[in-house]
Amino acid sequence: MLKTKIFIIGSLGLYFGWMLAFPFYGPIYSVAFSDDSLFIMPMVMVFMIAHTMTYIVSGICLRQTSIWFKMMIIGLAATLMSSLLLVFNHPWLGFISMLIMGIASAVFILGWSVVFSFVGEKESHLKIMASTIVLANLVVLVFFIMRPLITINNYLILSMTPLILTAFLIKIASSSHVMWVESVNVMSKVPKHLLLIFFLFIFNIYLNGGFMYTVMLPSLRYKGFFAPYYPYLLYMLVLTILYVFNQRISNILIAYLGIALLGLAFISFALLNESIYGYIMTIGLMEAAFALLDLFLWTSLGLLVSKYGKPYLFFGILLAANTTSIIVGHLISDNISNIENNRYLVVALLSAASIFLAVIVIPWLMRIINASHSPPFKLNAESIYRQRYAQLITHLPQDMHLTQRESEVVMLVLKGLTNKDIANELFISEHTIKTHLKKIHGKFGVSRKKDLIYLASNEKSKP
Repeated sequence: MLKTKIFIIGSLGLYFGWMLAFPFYGPIYSVAFSDDSLFIMPMVMVFMIAHTMTYIVSGICLRQTSIWFKMMIIGLAATLMSSLLLVFNHPWLGFISMLIMGIASAVFILGWSVVFSFVGEKESHLKIMASTIVLANLVVLVFFIMRPLITINNYLILSMTPLILTAFLIKIASSSHVMWVESVNVMSKVPKHLLLIFFLFIFNIYLNGGFMYTVMLPSLRYKGFFAPYYPYLLYMLVLTILYVFNQRISNILIAYLGIALLGLAFISFALLNESIYGYIMTIGLMEAAFALLDLFLWTSLGLLVSKYGKPYLFFGILLAANTTSIIVGHLISDNISNIENNRYLVVALLSAASIFLAVIVIPWLMRIINASHSPPFKLNAESIYRQRYAQLITHLPQDMHLTQRESEVVMLVLKGLTNKDIANELFISEHTIKTHLKKIHGKFGVSRKKDLIYLASNEKSKP
């Protein structure tokens, strides 16, 4: 399980860090598209629209969870190839690149959603997601630090480093027990009103994200040395606190705190405007609010999938609500920016209206999320291992058989345990485990545990 969690945190943390640093208004985006006025819309909107449409189509059409690993590989490969197009510094290649990135990143995240939803209950989801988002923000900070130190072309090439590291993790996971989640296909009926209300809740909350990116942040451009790092460090601090105290904090409390801080952020923006105090207070409150709300969103999605199944449906439709709200917020903000007087007040009032609507549905929403329902992923994990064990045995020569102890060792190998873990589980020494494995390898005609896992995931070829 530890290896699985490392894969989950590392793969999305690095990939999401790249997304925050590049297509989501990050430091790489400002370098790659210093002038994106050549097109009818900003390049970031090209990415966001493609990203959103892919979520919606995939959420509605995809059903088979067994393809999750292939989705991650395809999404990552397409992202890497589209990133290479930026090095040529051609406007239309940039447009095509952002379009592909929007599609590929949604495919990658939807594939990742399956294994994330498999790992456990609320505490596991919260800690994993907090760690993942902190890693992503550390990646962004590294790119901020590196920007003044190297040339533009080298910087764009360096921007692919998180993607390459993600590919490395996927390569390691391809021979690991992480792959067992591919067989989970249990589905339960999803209440339609749950999807609708959650969609509207997310849309209302993250509409403020569009306001933040297009009105607030451009207005609060403090020039101090610490300014670029302040939002990210504060955001990570809040997530770290939530990680430490996760067992004492309920999901509903996280949601209410996030909404309260979001409202205070817009009040601060309306009152303090563009002063240094306005920057510290508004950005501080905003980052703390979205740290809480982001964690609430991803944790709730994991819980919903563990209860009802259908990861593509929940993650696709509800993450589309997130990105749609940012697009709409961007469009509204473009019109607001033309208002000469009371611009800050108008933004604050629009935000207050969206926050008020979100607060109304929280109690009802949490009652549905926390309703008792059998978690299909967790209940079927053991049966998956037994199926793979049975498939492995078909590769055993007819004149061979496994002893009871060897069978126990094989089952624990298939679950991804290390030799030390297996020894502790069976109350024997590591040396004895190695002896058993040597005999097991000989019976199957293999030399490594990885080969056993490969045999267990592939049917025996017919003579």
